Amino acid sequence: MTQPTHSASTLPGLHRAAAARGPFTDVFGITHPGHRRDENQDHFMVLELERRVRAPQSSLGAFDGRAGAKATLLMVADGMGGHANGELASAVTVDTIADYAMRHIPIGDGVVPELVRAGFQRAALECQRRMREVATQKGQPTSLGTTLTALYAHHGAVALAHVGDSRAYGLRDGALHQLTTDHTIETAARASGATQIAPRFAHALTNAIGGSDEDPKVEGPSFELREGDRYLLCSDGLTKELSDEAIQEHLARGSAEEIATRLLQSALAGEASDNVTVVVAIV
Repeated sequence: MTQPTHSASTLPGLHRAAAARGPFTDVFGITHPGHRRDENQDHFMVLELERRVRAPQSSLGAFDGRAGAKATLLMVADGMGGHANGELASAVTVDTIADYAMRHIPIGDGVVPELVRAGFQRAALECQRRMREVATQKGQPTSLGTTLTALYAHHGAVALAHVGDSRAYGLRDGALHQLTTDHTIETAARASGATQIAPRFAHALTNAIGGSDEDPKVEGPSFELREGDRYLLCSDGLTKELSDEAIQEHLARGSAEEIATRLLQSALAGEASDNVTVVVAIV
């Protein structure tokens, strides 16, 4: 017997299939081990999230509904703790944050960035737990650790989540802004008025995921997106080689892929003693 078919107009909100719009018009990421490292301990990810519901069968007819906007999450993680451990730490962290984003990050209208960042704090603790668990399973030391710089953008707003010395930059109206603060001994010492820092300790991290028994402290501002904004996430392999002036010049022109490629090539033209990772996003 054939069932009667109801009109799809009964619940018109469920029958939307419009293409989701993201916060960025162009995104590109790239990574390279540099000249002196045999292994790349950096990892990055560009993750897109959107709300979707699909009903293959229904008395109202099949439907595939999507929200009218999608969120984007950019991540850069720079591992530490020896070759194998550093790569493991950053990989586990990126994977854990991606899993958290898929399960818990809200993507509806009116998301409060502060709540997103608070969620990242919980996720960072889970990253630390998981990386030590995996290291134990592999018979590796549990002293591994990583930085994490993540940028979540949705519905005209940005929330940053930052631990360590990978950086986020923003270019707005031609002016470059460093959006994160390096969590290093050098930065802390200069903030307290010190003028001399032993070079071998200067870049040691004061805040990381793993690396010690202390819990990571996720920091980061939230602000509105504007048309024309350009954003850069990078590991310190880039900022060791390029000045802010050089970064500003590259970020100001070209597509995301062109910018990322030029930044990497400029870093590789120098010593490039560390891994180099670059993610560029254009609104």
